[in-house]
Amino acid sequence: MVNHALQHVLLSPHFDDVVFSCGALVAQWARSGQRVAIVTVCAGLPPAGPLSAYASKLHRRWNPQMEGRPAQIVALRRAEDLRAADLLGAMAITSLFQTVSTA
Repeated sequence: MVNHALQHVLLSPHFDDVVFSCGALVAQWARSGQRVAIVTVCAGLPPAGPLSAYASKLHRRWNPQMEGRPAQIVALRRAEDLRAADLLGAMAITSLFQTVSTA
């Protein structure tokens, strides 16, 4: 009988958090045959409405062509997240929780 249970489930608050903080460990576990899942918690669309001045500045710097297109930005980030997990040998699970502004 084959055991398909996960040995490790890592919670990534945002895209790339687990990949950049413990990607080497994830890859080591996967190479040794352990099953690993990375759950990205806040991976939904941002709330409707304009971004803060700071967020707008970051978006312009990161990718000016995507400014003002949150659905496309999130889709791109999800694709990057899935690819990074795949390269590490992990399963990626992306939740759809929105990032909620408390302002």
